Amino acid sequence: MASERAPTAGEHGDHLRKLIDAAPFAIMEVALDRTVLVWNHAAEELFGWTADEVLGGPLPTTGDDIAREQDDLADVILGGNTVDRVILRRRRKDGREVVIWGAAAPVFNAAGEVTSVIAIGTDVTDQLRLQTELLQGQRMEAVGRLAGGVAHDFNNLLTAILGNVEFLLEDIHDPSQREDLEAIRMAARRGSALTEQLLAVGRRQLVQPEVVDVNEVALAMRPVLRRLFREDVRVSVKGASELSAVEADPAQLEQVLLNLAVNARDAMPAGGELSIKVDNVEIGPGEDHPGGIPPGPYIRVVVQDTGTGMDAATLTHAFDPFFTTKPPGAGTGLGLAAVYGIVIQAGGHIAAQSTPGAGTTFEIHLPRRTEAPGPSAPAQVAGAEGAGERVLLVEDDDAVRAVCEQVLRRAGYAVLVASRAYEALTVARSASAPLDLLVSDVVLPGMDGIELASILSEEQAGLRVLLVSGYAERLSVDGLPEGVDAEVLGKPFSPDDLKRRVRAILDR
Repeated sequence: MASERAPTAGEHGDHLRKLIDAAPFAIMEVALDRTVLVWNHAAEELFGWTADEVLGGPLPTTGDDIAREQDDLADVILGGNTVDRVILRRRRKDGREVVIWGAAAPVFNAAGEVTSVIAIGTDVTDQLRLQTELLQGQRMEAVGRLAGGVAHDFNNLLTAILGNVEFLLEDIHDPSQREDLEAIRMAARRGSALTEQLLAVGRRQLVQPEVVDVNEVALAMRPVLRRLFREDVRVSVKGASELSAVEADPAQLEQVLLNLAVNARDAMPAGGELSIKVDNVEIGPGEDHPGGIPPGPYIRVVVQDTGTGMDAATLTHAFDPFFTTKPPGAGTGLGLAAVYGIVIQAGGHIAAQSTPGAGTTFEIHLPRRTEAPGPSAPAQVAGAEGAGERVLLVEDDDAVRAVCEQVLRRAGYAVLVASRAYEALTVARSASAPLDLLVSDVVLPGMDGIELASILSEEQAGLRVLLVSGYAERLSVDGLPEGVDAEVLGKPFSPDDLKRRVRAILDR
């Protein structure tokens, strides 16, 4: 039996080249003069340059920073060392940035001299993005638990402070005393705004989503944004014709635009331009997008400034709670984190791109809805006084209950009061006449306000309900039991807020 012929050196070489070209990792060999000797199919896919474009020429690089980084790596490898598990950021031929996990090692000749460098790499852009999103979600959840734990009690305190300050402002006319009271009211409102941002970061805000036209929200913000900036900043807001609707809380969309505008203002101390654009977009299957957005139809909101921009390290932490590049006392580090929380809570996606000295662009994608936007919210009730309507007020916090009772009595309502749900049932059932409105805190000892509203709505047909909450996890009227005619008011609120909401519900 004839023995098998041993493969020749040329056949070995052909087989090795086929293995290298079939490898799932990008494999490159570079000579000491930076001439590319090997560039397999996976390297073509990863970087975008074909082997014909690269072989025999210098290694493609983009930018001085990458060239310096390659020099540093070369110094290590030429010393006979292997570089393992390194993470690099590179630009493809088409300009898209990719994150690469790689390793590199020296190639020695028979004399033990380094003749070239062989490197492998794989694209970990998506994995790194998912890891970043997971860590971001964990940070947000931690802040959300913190905010939720303190918001209810803190908002009760602010509600009581704001209410009592309003009473004093009604009764006191001395200018110096009124100035002090105005300072207290302003401080309480700043505390309210800070709590609101904390809740937004943790996605525990009180949301009241509705089908809205983002065009209307953005265009209505234009006068506010122009007042926010100096004359050396040009502000433009551009909507789109035939724009689809989204389901979101309009007040939260306004907060998103305002926070991004404030961020842009601080990045343009010497003036510049802020532009906001709204349009319909369709993300196709397999389409690359920096935000890692699933395919589908979206409303896109692009907020772009010409400010100082951010480097890669800062951009990585832009949405982190309490992260700020401002000096101590100049910022809380919650603005962009709150934007992130609001967008995610609305089922959307947000991504940021920035270059030092060339400004920053935020892209928000919100899922489109097929329904037409609902009618605009009615104007606030001008006359918010009562006409003897019977209101049952249920609040376990003594200070808040006292403020709300005084507000409603001063406004002309007949007020029944209870501090617990079971007490409220007794009061309602023993009342001489049916109730017109139940105003109840959501969080109560024993039975909560939602269950109380459900029971009383069954017992008293036509009862209107106003639920009050310091915070709630996606509490909205859509999640209330069937048959409960209710609206929701978030704490803290001013006496005028309470009077207007009560009057509006009774007049519906």
